[in-house]
Amino acid sequence: MTIPRKVDDIPYPPELCARCKAQKMLCGRSKCPILEKFYISMNLKYVKEVQGSSPPSVFIGSKNYPKVNVGPAAPLKNGDTSYMEDTSKLINLPLDDIISIRYSLYRGFRNLNVDSPRNPPSYLLDVYDLVLSSKPTFVEMEYYKITETLQIDAQSQPFGPGGIIKRFEHSHGTSNQKLEKVYYDSDLKAYDAVVLLNSNGVPFHEIQKVFSLGMLGNSKNRKLVPTRWSITAVDSILSEYYENRIKNYEDIDGYYFFENHNLGNNYFIFVFPWSYIYENIETWGIGSVWVGNRGMSIEEEFEDGKRKVRNPKMGGSFFATKLPILEYLDSIQKKAGILAIRYVTGDYYIPIGVWQVRENIKLALRNRKAISNIDDFFHIVREKTGVDFKYFSKIYKIVKTQKRLEV
Repeated sequence: MTIPRKVDDIPYPPELCARCKAQKMLCGRSKCPILEKFYISMNLKYVKEVQGSSPPSVFIGSKNYPKVNVGPAAPLKNGDTSYMEDTSKLINLPLDDIISIRYSLYRGFRNLNVDSPRNPPSYLLDVYDLVLSSKPTFVEMEYYKITETLQIDAQSQPFGPGGIIKRFEHSHGTSNQKLEKVYYDSDLKAYDAVVLLNSNGVPFHEIQKVFSLGMLGNSKNRKLVPTRWSITAVDSILSEYYENRIKNYEDIDGYYFFENHNLGNNYFIFVFPWSYIYENIETWGIGSVWVGNRGMSIEEEFEDGKRKVRNPKMGGSFFATKLPILEYLDSIQKKAGILAIRYVTGDYYIPIGVWQVRENIKLALRNRKAISNIDDFFHIVREKTGVDFKYFSKIYKIVKTQKRLEV
């Protein structure tokens, strides 16, 4: 199922679209013209009622904040649907298959104030019960009407059509004890709850859901967090945690190169002996989803122990790239300088969320290759992409021209 791309006639510079990714609406329009073309090209199947096994899955919108759409998602099938939400399994599938799976999840929602978790209505408690389930749960949803098309953006996973819920029922089963424990601990701070869940081996997508639904933290401060925002928040929290851990480790013992090529995304990582510095370079090549044939877009962000990037130009992929690399350094108990390059090709024709960034980086980190220096890294990347990224890299200038500064 390949969706036709017709973005070459979009009357905006490619770097604007690559930076915006339909999230900031930098063009000034109320709807992204690139995504509108995708919507039109899809042959959507609308239904009035959904009966199926939710993975479990939920989505919280950001439109009209602080009143947001909240609700579950389920396919028109029963059985073990956990793979539909499990990013560690989805990452091994072709892009067409991922899209088909995710678009088969029908959303239901009701409009709630973001402060609702402080005194949850019965509907929200039902959603909580669904999310706490340890396995896929049978769901029945009846719509008043279908009000939305597909959910597509650069941050969160895609979803199929959605509608306002008239009736929502679900079966009851065994709860995930790790999630349930932090949910009922209303004195545990949200930051500490996220770290605890991660330390206990709870997958990122499950942590993100309970964070998004306002199920963590002090009961007086709990809030609903739109899905796209919650993903970056959890990435950022865990990155800060691991960064604080690795700063006291010894330097890594050499110069190392990692790479992975999947779903039209090419990732190149370089770690080297240094105090913490991190640079992320993201390139949208000719034919890729946000730029089409209008040109190439390259964005760069840099941070160190003193200057932190809070609102990166490339969006949530900055944090989704950083987190697994910091986790890797923590696992080997070393600190290092980090340089990561993402080069996106025309095979990535529709955004599926930053989860694929995180999972692809994890796959890259499984294979470590020793190299001699930073010039070797940029030479390898140039050979594979045709772009000499050292001219865009602040880390390259630091390593080549400055003495090392301890942070």
